[in-house]
Amino acid sequence: MWNLRSQNLKHWFLGQELYIRVYDSDPNPAKEYLPPKTLLYCGNVQAPPPTPPPSPNPVPAPPASAATITTIKRQWVHIIVTIFVVLII
Repeated sequence: MWNLRSQNLKHWFLGQELYIRVYDSDPNPAKEYLPPKTLLYCGNVQAPPPTPPPSPNPVPAPPASAATITTIKRQWVHIIVTIFVVLII
């Protein structure tokens, strides 16, 4: 948001300011300030729509149970034993 003011200092406090938003391809909101709350819109300019509510945080997946870990270890043991038996025979 850019604030264009008159060069004449006595007009600065009369509200004779123009706020312009310049397009920027970087959508970083930290680079610009919010417009003042007393900002008046004129002409065809409409007030911006309200911001959408923040999205809810996703629910984390439950941790793997001990039974699942044991099953995976057993599968690896079976694979290793099968390879060992095939190589020996």
